[in-house]
Amino acid sequence: MKRSILTIACFSCLALVPPTAAADNDWKELSGLAFQSIDKDGDGKVTPSEYSSFGDDVFSSMDYDSSKALTLDEFYNWGFGMHNAAEDAGQSEAFKTAMRVVFALWDRNADSQVTAAEYDESLEFDFLRADLDQDKTLSEPEYLSGFSVVVAAKAAIHPQSTKN
Repeated sequence: MKRSILTIACFSCLALVPPTAAADNDWKELSGLAFQSIDKDGDGKVTPSEYSSFGDDVFSSMDYDSSKALTLDEFYNWGFGMHNAAEDAGQSEAFKTAMRVVFALWDRNADSQVTAAEYDESLEFDFLRADLDQDKTLSEPEYLSGFSVVVAAKAAIHPQSTKN
C-alpha cells in the first residue's frame, strides 16, 4: 500500500508539471523520471519484477472505478505526465490519438476496455520488445525506445525526432 501511494504521488506530480516546466523537461526527461520510479533499487536496470510491480500500481491508480478494467477515459485521463508537454508543443490532438492507438493495442479483444490481464500481457510484451540485448533487464535507453506509451508520446509530441 505504501509503495502504491508513493507511485501514485510520483506520477501525480508528473501530471501536475506546469506547462512551461513541461516544455523545458520534455517527454524524455518525464520518461526518465518514470524509469527512475520503476528502478526501485536504483541500479540503472529494471527487472521484470520491478516492472510488474510498478505496472500493478499504475493499473490500480488508473482504474478510478475499481472495476478491474480500464476505459479509454481512465487510460487517457490518468496523465502519464506528458499532457502538458504535448500541449506546449502544440501536439495535444496528436498525443490523444497516440494514446488511443496504445489503448487499442492493449485492448486485445477489442471490447473497449483493457482488463488487468490484457494490461499485464501488454506490459510483458513491451518488456520483451524493449529488451534489445535480451539480458532480462531494461536499461533506460531500452525503456525509452521500447515502452509503447513512451514511444507513442515521443512520436506525437516530437514527430520530427522520429524521422531519419
